[in-house]
Amino acid sequence: MSTQGTFVTISLAPGAVKPVISEARNFHVLYSPVDVEIKYPGGEFCAFPQGTGLASFPNDATFRRLELRNPSLGTITVVLWLGGPVLTDSRSAVIEPKTIPVAQNISTLAASANLDLDGIPSGLLIRRKALQVTNLDPNLNLQVRDASGYVVLTVFPQTSITLPISEWVSVHNDNGSPVALNVSEIWWTL
Repeated sequence: MSTQGTFVTISLAPGAVKPVISEARNFHVLYSPVDVEIKYPGGEFCAFPQGTGLASFPNDATFRRLELRNPSLGTITVVLWLGGPVLTDSRSAVIEPKTIPVAQNISTLAASANLDLDGIPSGLLIRRKALQVTNLDPNLNLQVRDASGYVVLTVFPQTSITLPISEWVSVHNDNGSPVALNVSEIWWTL
């Protein structure tokens, strides 16, 4: 076993289980957009949020294999520290994480149709910061609805809105005609 530690980056599809083969005394989840499930020798799958891990095993024992499982519906990236020396994560975010825009590939919403956005991160995305909707129609309204189908907000003709919604949301056309629009999301990312 190395007396140093190592960083391991793993991509996990929804529900996937992958092994990590490396001898170490401890592990720490440096990054994961969801609580990742980890199983170590002699244990069962347990949820480990970002910033947690195991500092040591009984009698200063080492392990040679961990198994990681993605409990979410999206593909995720997990960064682990596997070490001899214990890693103490005392970071404090002093500035906002990086963001990227993600446009929806839609320019018209059909009559009585919805564009549902689940807010599930994938890849290096951490969490959706905001939803942006531009109603390009000169006469017809659009609606933003919650998971129960209730109207949260109306987007009037030829206006844009930005809503700080990280979870499920729907853009709805309550009209009998199609409505031209632009929809994008702003995501926090690594």
